[in-house]
Amino acid sequence: MILRTLTSVLEQDWPEDRLVIVVSDDGHDPRPARRGSSPGRFLYYEPPPRHAPRRDGAAKSGNLNAALEFLRGAHPELRYIETARR
Repeated sequence: MILRTLTSVLEQDWPEDRLVIVVSDDGHDPRPARRGSSPGRFLYYEPPPRHAPRRDGAAKSGNLNAALEFLRGAHPELRYIETARR
């Protein structure tokens, strides 16, 4: 599922030098991290556990909030964010 989503994103008409793909993985599955090796363009992020004190929200909302906070630090220049869910 993740690889199909990544392929779909890469097929969009978007300037490659302005594209950053983040997989925020609550499942903590190392396979996507190993496959997505495009430094600066592909980031694998493991959010805090679901009941961690620094996590804002449960399940999907907590994952997205944690990823947004991560992106604000890693790429403060971002102006557009698109999400996909499975």
